[in-house]
Amino acid sequence: MSPIALLVALVCALAFAFGDVDALEYQRGQSADVWRYLTASFVHYGGEHLVTNLAALLVLGTLAERLVSGAVLAATVLTAAVASTVVLHLTLPGYQSFAGISVVNYVLLGAVAAGHPGRWAGVAIGLALLHQAMTAFDATGFAPSEIRPVWQLHLLGLVTGALIPCVLMRAIGCRSRRGAVARGMAR
Repeated sequence: MSPIALLVALVCALAFAFGDVDALEYQRGQSADVWRYLTASFVHYGGEHLVTNLAALLVLGTLAERLVSGAVLAATVLTAAVASTVVLHLTLPGYQSFAGISVVNYVLLGAVAAGHPGRWAGVAIGLALLHQAMTAFDATGFAPSEIRPVWQLHLLGLVTGALIPCVLMRAIGCRSRRGAVARGMAR
């Protein structure tokens, strides 16, 4: 299990248990509250929303940490959390509120699919399509009725997922663990 994914899951669980969603979620009218660009990804609209997002985070975070170092994974999660809210603010004016770590999960899903193309690409594509179909029809019922799921951000996260870890790995000077994983699987 990834220590970084566990830490992020703990932050999300604490935000859910003790945080005020209205004070931490992204709200378009409160865009001067700069902390919301980070905190929005860590708060959730309900228990089911939290549990399903954290289950995906723990699996995808563990798989991603086999490809890159913990430092790169942590930087990826934080970058994706802030960037997704900024992109929503700049490009999707119809969205008034946003919360949840699913966009970060899509970034990790893209990274895992890119890092393990033969093994995980089909699974990643299948999961992404299933989630897109569920959010397109709001089959999950996670979000309040006035908040539409942000499928555009999910798709953007999936597409950019392979790029963020690579860029951060070079910027931070970390080495990929991909070779070690490949050698370990060959045994």
